[in-house]
Amino acid sequence: AAAAVVVKTEPVAGGVKRPRETSPGAANVPVKVQKTEAKPEAATRPIEVALRAILRGGSKVTTKDVTKQLRKKGLLNTDADKDELKSTIGRVAKIMKEGNASYVVLK
Repeated sequence: AAAAVVVKTEPVAGGVKRPRETSPGAANVPVKVQKTEAKPEAATRPIEVALRAILRGGSKVTTKDVTKQLRKKGLLNTDADKDELKSTIGRVAKIMKEGNASYVVLK
């Protein structure tokens, strides 16, 4: 009678299964490692979240449109907010000038 070989697997964080180290050839088995990136603190800034939402709208967005929409949401009340908007645009977007208008696009 032929004996059936059963390979047991253990659950690993991220849902990746791999054979036990005691099984033959386990040392040569490549294991897929799942990357986990920590979200940068910038994603929690309300001005940056709102700016990304505005720029994903699809149409051409001018700098005037951005400031107008951020003011409506109450995110551009102080000079510190304006400085944060400038630094955020410099970090995640760029301003392109076409004629008399300045358009903001994601990098």
